[in-house]
Amino acid sequence: MKAIKPVAHICGGWDIRYAGSGPLAGLVKTHGLKIGDPLYAIPSTHRVVPAEPSAAMIDAGVAMALQISVEGEGGWSKYIEALYKQLISAATQPK
Repeated sequence: MKAIKPVAHICGGWDIRYAGSGPLAGLVKTHGLKIGDPLYAIPSTHRVVPAEPSAAMIDAGVAMALQISVEGEGGWSKYIEALYKQLISAATQPK
């Protein structure tokens, strides 16, 4: 997997007022960011999801797996695609 490089870092002595469409200070406080933390640009085709699956994501994946068969999904590739979509849809999104 290609490493994603940060586009900026939280730093002291500078006042960045906006990130996207809202004030950066609220994002820093909400997510517990501190000086030196990297900031990354996320393409509009991507979503931010937890590094580890939450209980809700696991439950959604298990519920889907119990209701369908690999053959019914059109083979392993289609099954994994459907499972991935199910897990991502159950991920909590940052506010």
